[in-house]
Amino acid sequence: MEDFVPARKKKQRKTKISLDSSGNQLKRIKDIKFDVCSTQFFTDTVDKIKTILQEKCESGNKPSPELVCYGLGNFAESYIARYQLALLLALREELQIGGGDCEIYDPQFTPEESSLLLELNFQVLQNNQEGKRECSPDTVTIFYMPHCGKALYNNLLWRNWGCQLENVVIIGNSFTHMIDSTPTRILERTANYVIKIQPFTQETPLQVPAQYEDVFNNTSIHTFSCRDLENIPHDLWQNNIEPVYDLTDAEIIFR
Repeated sequence: MEDFVPARKKKQRKTKISLDSSGNQLKRIKDIKFDVCSTQFFTDTVDKIKTILQEKCESGNKPSPELVCYGLGNFAESYIARYQLALLLALREELQIGGGDCEIYDPQFTPEESSLLLELNFQVLQNNQEGKRECSPDTVTIFYMPHCGKALYNNLLWRNWGCQLENVVIIGNSFTHMIDSTPTRILERTANYVIKIQPFTQETPLQVPAQYEDVFNNTSIHTFSCRDLENIPHDLWQNNIEPVYDLTDAEIIFR
């Protein structure tokens, strides 16, 4: 009788989270959104943003804000990106921003992810703006950019360099932390406009609970008041050369 040889188990492949069943994925994201909305963190964040918008929109009789999201990442694979997407959905709903006024882009989105975002009523941008998006002079534009690279913030500031920054609200990496934690030589190459504007920025850190620390750590709301911008030396506004980056440390995907 031949010795018994146990059959080898087939090696299981590591699979990515499937987006084939969009219904299941939508439910997953909406469940996370429900959990986020039930926290004091969300209530406090919404209150802060509403206060900012009330001051900006009512003082200039402006219409409801626009919402632009950059650099979300692959939410099919990353739970951090899924939570960031859930907060974006919750903010859009709470601020009553229509789908037509909410644009989103990441060069790494898969076709399946883009389709799911369309189901969620986002405008999925087709071109890589590299953050060089000029805000509308007629309303406030909220840029939702958690955990983006420094160059993306830098490009956004450059494109809106001047008193029109009053119409910009940035929810993203703390400028203060960015400057304090990054060597000056790197900042000068990748975030020169962040360095210039930081002293004139009103920065409100999000009060992030422990369970969301890795999702929203070092995230702040950044605004720019008309009074502060008008007091900036003219020479600072004149120095507005388009940024050029070294590919090795830019932390950005170019066109």
